[in-house]
Amino acid sequence: MKELLISAVLFTTLCTVSFSQIGKVGINTTTPAAMLHVMDSSVLFSTTLNTLPGTPGNPPVSGAGIRTFWYPDKAAFRTGRVTGAQWDKINTGNYSFAAGHNNTASGAQSFGIGNGNFATGENTIATGSSNKANALNASVFGIANVANGTSSLVAGRFNDSIQALNNLITSTTPLFMVGNGNNSNSRKNALTVLFNGNVGVGTLSLPQYRFHVTNNNDADGGWADGIMIENTSTLASVGEAGLSFHNAAIPIDRRWTTGLNQNPLMAWNYGTTFSTANTKMVLDTMGRLGVGSTSPHASSLVDIQSTNKGLLLPRMTTAQRTTIASPAAGLLVYDTSLNSMFMYDGIQWQTFAMVNSNFDTKIYTATPVEIFANAQFGFSTSISNRFAFVGAPYNDDYPGGVTQSVGSVSVYEKKRGWELVQSLEGVVTNDLFGWDVDVAGYYAVIGVPGDDHPGGTNQGLARILEYNGTSFSTQIMTQGTDNLDQCGHSVAISERGVAVIGIPGDTSTEGVVRIMEKINAVWVNEDIENPSAVNYGSHVDISGNKILAGAFDLGTNIGKFYVLADNGTSWVQEFESTEFLAKSLDLEGDLIAVGRTDDVLVFKFNGTTWVQIADINDPNIGGNFFGAAVKISGDYLFIGAPATLVAGQDQGVVYCYKRNGSSYVMQSTIQSVLGEDQGKFGTAIDAYYNDILIGAVMENTDKGTVGFGIIHTE
Repeated sequence: MKELLISAVLFTTLCTVSFSQIGKVGINTTTPAAMLHVMDSSVLFSTTLNTLPGTPGNPPVSGAGIRTFWYPDKAAFRTGRVTGAQWDKINTGNYSFAAGHNNTASGAQSFGIGNGNFATGENTIATGSSNKANALNASVFGIANVANGTSSLVAGRFNDSIQALNNLITSTTPLFMVGNGNNSNSRKNALTVLFNGNVGVGTLSLPQYRFHVTNNNDADGGWADGIMIENTSTLASVGEAGLSFHNAAIPIDRRWTTGLNQNPLMAWNYGTTFSTANTKMVLDTMGRLGVGSTSPHASSLVDIQSTNKGLLLPRMTTAQRTTIASPAAGLLVYDTSLNSMFMYDGIQWQTFAMVNSNFDTKIYTATPVEIFANAQFGFSTSISNRFAFVGAPYNDDYPGGVTQSVGSVSVYEKKRGWELVQSLEGVVTNDLFGWDVDVAGYYAVIGVPGDDHPGGTNQGLARILEYNGTSFSTQIMTQGTDNLDQCGHSVAISERGVAVIGIPGDTSTEGVVRIMEKINAVWVNEDIENPSAVNYGSHVDISGNKILAGAFDLGTNIGKFYVLADNGTSWVQEFESTEFLAKSLDLEGDLIAVGRTDDVLVFKFNGTTWVQIADINDPNIGGNFFGAAVKISGDYLFIGAPATLVAGQDQGVVYCYKRNGSSYVMQSTIQSVLGEDQGKFGTAIDAYYNDILIGAVMENTDKGTVGFGIIHTE
């Protein structure tokens, strides 16, 4: 019976398995076509469910080779070729799959297929060539890409992984990347999407914005690295190819619209549909920008249209404006300290003159109550946007004239009108405090040529003042050193606090021009001498980086004027005039006015030297002190003639001329409101913006007055 059972089993086996003569094995076939041939059935590789050993054994085979095998201890499958230990126990993850050439699937539930890929993270996929899926749940495709962010997807070639391996989700975890690098030493990303929704195009780091585009390719000049939205439709109704920003709570689109059929090259639209009425800004094909206009004017680069809004310029203090580095000619700003608009003309800052050929000048006079007879109030005048200084060098100390010719300076501030806010005065008899004055911005200077130092006579001094928020106070004084120096005979100051002091009586040098500037909170001075001149410093003025200095000898009726320029380290002479007697001087930008006896000369800087462009004669017969005072304001020139007859009386007038090319044409005359005989209206003149200040030293019962004028069009 036992022998019969063995025979039956052997018969059954021989009927199921066959062997060929060359060693092929067939299961359920008698003609095996391969070394192992299973016919009409299945092959089962299995192990006990959920019983993977805690300490798995070795795989069926290790090392290099071409093979297909099932690794039951890790429920892993391998097929293809390896040249090393890629399929050894240490590089095989539970439930992993690797196929192809030299692919490693060492993470649990990992998948590697292709050539030389690494699926090292749990639940990862790496397919293509030389890719690495390192982070949890990462997938990578293409060539030589790296996925270090959990749940990330990477495609392309040679991507920049951006971050180190991190299996935690953060706001900056890259979820999607497309690499476009050239090799392992030149990795780049064409596209990066972060967990927080930021999208980077061409970025070499984490994108910082919802849509972050970086041009990192200069080979094409950057044109191919920007954004282009193209409308290729030929339908007339199509014109909304553009960027649209939609507010879900309020259904209104805000969009840049471009298109072949749009006349504007680019238009900013506000509304639910694109229309002319909803267009707020356009850039047309000629490069013209329209704000509030869909059709910028052909003559403009920027066309702004509105019926209820204006243009707001950059706003800054005087200190901020004057420290702008290398301002361009034509630069416009609004000065909040001086409440005025300024333009840089290439040399200095200018305000806009508001006078023209059809001007009307309204004059109102002022004389403080503390001004006494023969004070010559208005002998010197200076006006800026906010403040005006008026000198009365012969004013007495108090009624009765016990201390005579002490001199005083009245300070006015522009509020509702020009209001007297401060009174300054000299110390002793014949100080002549206020012989000359100048104010610019928050700086002022007062000349006191009659000041006597102990043991001397008329050495003179100049006071430099600064506005402290409530009043002007003296910051520093500079004095003459010898008798009759007359320091302060003429003074000038700029907005940035550069003071010029004339000391014409210095006999050792035939006069000195002293320049003082506050540098690092310290006032420093530079004395300019000119031994060949006579009374050098009898007149001074400053405009931008140039200084005008006069040297006039009333005894011989000869003299010259000189122009000094700042070369960055010192002031050097750039021009010397021919000889003539001048009674007044004014420097404004590239123009100089010289008041002589009955005529006024005008010089212009041509870039190299100063050239005379006009000689303006007294419109009357002469003898009217035409040119006693001169003031340039933009294209306008004001000339004082304090002895001119008006209605048969010696009242004085101020003439207004306008420049026309290289000539000046008289526009009108300005007369005193008081109209007093011998009033000497026009003794001193200053103008700033649309304000003018004129002195009449003998009006108001010989006390003197000033006329504040508003020059405007009507």
